[in-house]
Amino acid sequence: MDSRQKIACAGVIMGLGLVMVARKVWARRARNKPSGVWKQVGTVTQLNLYPVKSCRGIPLNECRISSIGMENIPEDGCMALGDRRMVIYKSDSLEMISARTYCHMLQIRVFSRSEDEISLTFDSHLLKVKIPQGKADRKIRLWTEQVPLIDAGDEAAEWLQKYVFDGKPNFRLGFWPGVEVRRDISHLVKKYEQVYPFMRNDFTGAFSDLSSFLLLNESSVEDLNDKIAQKSQDQDSNEDPAVVSIDNFRGNFVIRGPSAYEEDNWSWVRIGDRVVFRNYKPCTRCSLTTIDKETSIKNKHFEPLTTLKTYRLLDEKKRKLDPSPAMGIYMGLWTDGQTNDEIIRVGDPVYVCE
Repeated sequence: MDSRQKIACAGVIMGLGLVMVARKVWARRARNKPSGVWKQVGTVTQLNLYPVKSCRGIPLNECRISSIGMENIPEDGCMALGDRRMVIYKSDSLEMISARTYCHMLQIRVFSRSEDEISLTFDSHLLKVKIPQGKADRKIRLWTEQVPLIDAGDEAAEWLQKYVFDGKPNFRLGFWPGVEVRRDISHLVKKYEQVYPFMRNDFTGAFSDLSSFLLLNESSVEDLNDKIAQKSQDQDSNEDPAVVSIDNFRGNFVIRGPSAYEEDNWSWVRIGDRVVFRNYKPCTRCSLTTIDKETSIKNKHFEPLTTLKTYRLLDEKKRKLDPSPAMGIYMGLWTDGQTNDEIIRVGDPVYVCE
């Protein structure tokens, strides 16, 4: 083979390689765009907003959708509260804390008071907080990430110390710097991309563990409760079986209609006429699900995790990354052709497109 033939052969091989790469890129882009027919599978029965990470949620009748999570639609003269836009952290270790360790955090409630002020309550104790302005003034550790925040000031820290944490110091309140600020989870994307290829930075929320939206299916939780009751019956227990509230799973969207765990297999979800989400990962569950939000007491049988571990562990490949059982799906807002000012209401239809 002379030199011209070698060059021509190399060109053909290179061209075939480029075609194969282009096909893979095209196929990936095609999978990352909804196509086909939308089919209604259910309706929205609950909308839940959690303004402070690991604290009490707020049930809503309607919400506004932003790229980093839902917001309430406030009364005139009040600011909107966003999902997990606030966090309690330790100033000595600069890491977030959660109700996994401090169960009584679930009794902290948040209210919007004006355009620049909110209030927090714990038992009968009230704190008024002016919303801090400006850029992030520090970073804290959120699991494996360093995330920015704006500190709420010493008055909030003193209130937390005195009323919530029994005089213990170093607990402070932080705010997310703004909707335009995004987290960088590229290290996690690289870690998970082999099993969760549609995970990406702009599907994250503010201080939420990973995702900007979490969807729960009523039928899945009902099936879980049936299994807990059956186990109690099989063990001939004299105790009433522990009925697990769907609130224990702290979902933003609760839907009714699909069969149990049908949500595991969805790719695209549309709520109402316009708001489209990408299902990109199951939500693996932690000990927070075992805490009664009304009493802040952990279930003595460690339910629902004990039962979930018997049948809701992921497959072997995924379990190496996520060893905990799953309930619910993580979704990101698919923004192509959408705005960040859409409204979702209780009663809206839910569609899927495969």
